[in-house]
Amino acid sequence: MKFLEKQHATSRNLLFASTDTYALQAAFDAKWESALPYTVLIAPDGQVLYRREGEVDLLELRRTILANLQTDYPGFREYWVTR
Repeated sequence: MKFLEKQHATSRNLLFASTDTYALQAAFDAKWESALPYTVLIAPDGQVLYRREGEVDLLELRRTILANLQTDYPGFREYWVTR
């Protein structure tokens, strides 16, 4: 917590108070099947924008981030949407 305060973190930070890894897995993401590494991009409203077990597809992750940024430029978000 001290580190986050020092970095002026503005996100909501939660701690899981258990050593039960299966309970953590279920609480974090029920779709997670224990594979490592596991990467999740979560929007400020809690929506899961990107989920990947194994190696991250950096291009897909970057496009997902850019497609979900708030912007005033028309068409910016639509440009980055991957299909």
